[in-house]
Amino acid sequence: MSARPGGSRAPDRACNQSGTWASLAAMSKFHVETLRIDPTLKFEAQALRHLWQYWNRKRGERAMPGRPDIEPLELKPHLGRLVLADVVRGGPETRFRYRLIGTAVTDLVGRDATGKFLDDLYGVNYEFMIVAYRWVVANRRPLRVTGDLRHAQREWVHIESLDLPLSRDGETVDMILTRSVYS
Repeated sequence: MSARPGGSRAPDRACNQSGTWASLAAMSKFHVETLRIDPTLKFEAQALRHLWQYWNRKRGERAMPGRPDIEPLELKPHLGRLVLADVVRGGPETRFRYRLIGTAVTDLVGRDATGKFLDDLYGVNYEFMIVAYRWVVANRRPLRVTGDLRHAQREWVHIESLDLPLSRDGETVDMILTRSVYS
């Protein structure tokens, strides 16, 4: 258990791919109260609903759009809050690398990890950090994630995120576009 501001205790738990809870080891820089995956996409934040509708228009009849279909100028309200991750295959396991991290996200977490692999950044927390990404790759569908977290000893924040698959060939997820809302 980790102490939350105000004295309450936060369980060191995370949601696995099936939506059930799994224990986590104590974390030094990244703390989670709970994160829950939600494939039903029942958004609380209008910004996430807006981005999901945009993604749907861009995909048309395909399973998912490609990165070239996404026009940054059409996403002005979201730009500083977007994260784009590459899905890197070619070894024993699929890896994920941050291609782009919006300035609002880097300000919140206190660092810019653009160009870095998630397994290099998160160490023992890596498996926890990629649960949603693995789900998106396996299911080739958008995913909503909610919960409470804090990063680098900053204040606890409630997060609602949307992970959107992107694909060059319309079948294989090769990038994931994420937008988060913090409160």
